[in-house]
Amino acid sequence: MLLKDGKSQEDKMKNFKTFLEEKDICENCGCDKANPKPDCDCCGDGVDEALSIMQRRKRAISLRKNKAKLAIGRKKAANRIASHDKLKKRAQRAARNQMVRKITKGIPKGDLTNARKAEMEKRLDKMKPRINRIAKKLIKDVRKKEIARKRGR
Repeated sequence: MLLKDGKSQEDKMKNFKTFLEEKDICENCGCDKANPKPDCDCCGDGVDEALSIMQRRKRAISLRKNKAKLAIGRKKAANRIASHDKLKKRAQRAARNQMVRKITKGIPKGDLTNARKAEMEKRLDKMKPRINRIAKKLIKDVRKKEIARKRGR
């Protein structure tokens, strides 16, 4: 069946399917990974710079607004085994938290004030090679935790 523009409906559907397959869409927020939204932090490579107070407030509001969607996504993700990239990111986070505890002499990052957290982020950005080395060592522990979680222990 031909449409107004002279193309068949099947050709249009094929073009649409290839269009969908070509785009690399983020599972978390639905944006295009090649061209992420400016406020999207899930598609980036990691922590680039410390957040300002206004950015923190804006992020808190958006997370509160999308609470239900995030809960559904979290539930779906819990049923899947984490990819190597996800494990690498977890190891990086664990290494950063380990360095924060070492710098603050045992105080967890959650108990720090926002100003102190920003200061810590700046200090941690200077320690990237050291954090990467620690993360490389931690990745096997993170993988063991993931396997244990999937087995139900």
